[in-house]
Amino acid sequence: MALRPASPAGLGFLGTRPVFLLPGNPVSCLCAYDLFAGRAIRRLGGRSPQMPYRSERLPLAAKIASAVGRVDYARVRLVGGRAEPIA
Repeated sequence: MALRPASPAGLGFLGTRPVFLLPGNPVSCLCAYDLFAGRAIRRLGGRSPQMPYRSERLPLAAKIASAVGRVDYARVRLVGGRAEPIA
């Protein structure tokens, strides 16, 4: 997966049971869990696969550099109706 932070991560099966491979970095692990393992676990439990967090679409207060073809998730704080990236 071309995703940062959440690399390396993966999915496999042990028989018919899904096995999620999560990275060791705490922030990467949380991103991989939220985007992949958590959705599958919620669906297997009969719940909505959607993330259980509030979401908003806001303009960025500063540019975030990203490699072509990669999805980056960045922590931000809300300042004056804009999303300001946290280093």
